[in-house]
Amino acid sequence: MFLFVPYELEVPMPRWPWANFVLIGTCVLMFIAQIFELLPETVIDAMILYSWDPRGLFGSMFLHADLFHLIGNMIFLWVFGNAVCSRCGNLVYLLLYIAAGLCASTTHLLIDGGPAVGASGAINGIIGAYLLFFPINRIYCFWLIFIRFGTVSISGYWLILAWFALDIFGSLGSADGIAYWAHIGGFLSGLVLGFLILQLKRIELSRYDNPHLLNYLIPGIYGKHHHPDEINDESDYLNTPVAVAKPSYYIYQNEEQYGPYEIPLIRQYLASGEISEDSFIFDPAYNQWRPLKEFFQ
Repeated sequence: MFLFVPYELEVPMPRWPWANFVLIGTCVLMFIAQIFELLPETVIDAMILYSWDPRGLFGSMFLHADLFHLIGNMIFLWVFGNAVCSRCGNLVYLLLYIAAGLCASTTHLLIDGGPAVGASGAINGIIGAYLLFFPINRIYCFWLIFIRFGTVSISGYWLILAWFALDIFGSLGSADGIAYWAHIGGFLSGLVLGFLILQLKRIELSRYDNPHLLNYLIPGIYGKHHHPDEINDESDYLNTPVAVAKPSYYIYQNEEQYGPYEIPLIRQYLASGEISEDSFIFDPAYNQWRPLKEFFQ
């Protein structure tokens, strides 16, 4: 038996991701309606993706084949969806989810064509957008191999690209019933839609966040990742591109380590409640952990 499940992301959330809560609740309620036959069978059948019927293109992303299918998708939607939704806003996130889901359904029909249900295509779109926004932020995962288990943290781009490679491999001829082409279509559409969100400045990325993917891929346009010591004066610092300053402090809270962050962002998260006053900060000047209250005195 092998499990590898994400449970937390190194992405502070400045607002409540209400749209993601609604999506998760809708998927759960639809599954309950399926199990207890609260909706006519004709309605459920019309929501299955097997043709270009708009009801199936849209509705299939809210149906699930069984309880394990639902739980697996909702874990990924909770972990990645909350992070993306809290940073780009509820309306933009909802449009991103629906657009990625429609792209996933379209890709599946064009290449595979078999009946399909599930939110995984739309969720892969959210993960694709997350990769663009937060490529090096760490993903904390629970792993289980037979009777051994534990946790591990991995930079986002390594883990997400590994998942994408598995989808590519599965699409070459696996007979396990997974809609790999929906995953692939959703993921690629998430990258494209995430690019549009960045271009339209519809996501709140502060200068103290880690660089987004375009900072690395197209530095001539989107700027480079500067260390604060490389910035000559205040005006140069203020004119550096968004999300390019390199943070240098770590926070320890609820038995988890977060960061690195710069001091202005730590103050912002303190004000919003994302970071507790009772947490600890690693002070490189003393080379040790110190209470956050003491650090700011």
